[in-house]
Order: sequence, then structure tokens, then C-alpha cells
Amino acid sequence: MPESEKQGEKPALMTEKQLANYISVCRQTISRGINEGTIPPEAKVKIGKRAVRYRRDIIDAWIRKRSGGNAAPL
Repeated sequence: MPESEKQGEKPALMTEKQLANYISVCRQTISRGINEGTIPPEAKVKIGKRAVRYRRDIIDAWIRKRSGGNAAPL
């Protein structure tokens, strides 16, 4: 586990599994949401040839927008 996670800080980039836990959905929902556009595709960042991460700042903004601006960052 990275040192920042041990100290309670949330990572700026998350794996698909971390994102699924963060927004309380299954991993398949993440893939489907990106493909269908229900989750902002700009949150997806490709690192190298195969590794993919998701930007927490974009996900937090998306959550706030969907909740009418009333949601506090997770």
C-alpha cells in the first residue's frame, strides 16, 4: 500500500478496483459507464501500454454535478 494511503490521503489516480470501491459499484459498472458516457471518459488515463487509472478530481466533480452540487468530496 502506498505511503499516502496509509496516512489517510486519497490518491489522485485510482485503479478500476479503487474507483469501484470509491463510488460503491462493481468493476463492470465502471467499464460500462466509461463506454456509455455515464462516467466521464476524461477521467480515464492510460499509463503505458496497458495500465489505466482514473482521475479522482474529475470523478469528484462528476459526483458533485450529479448531486446538484450538494455532495461533499468523498
